[in-house]
Amino acid sequence: MDEANVFYRYATIFQASEYDGLGWGDYYQAFRKLKEENAVEDELPGLADEKRRKLKEKWGGNYDDEALMYLE
Repeated sequence: MDEANVFYRYATIFQASEYDGLGWGDYYQAFRKLKEENAVEDELPGLADEKRRKLKEKWGGNYDDEALMYLE
């Protein structure tokens, strides 16, 4: 994924009205918590899709998300 695409995805996601009251400090704290839990790839929209695609490529398309995580 190139840098321009990453920024476009980021900007598009945070233009949604659900993020109107969210300040940078709030977002950063939530990100730090996800990072501590090694869950960033699981929670960020574009990254979660990419991770799921890679797992299906590795383990096959016959598994749901829970089974793929277990196999991994």
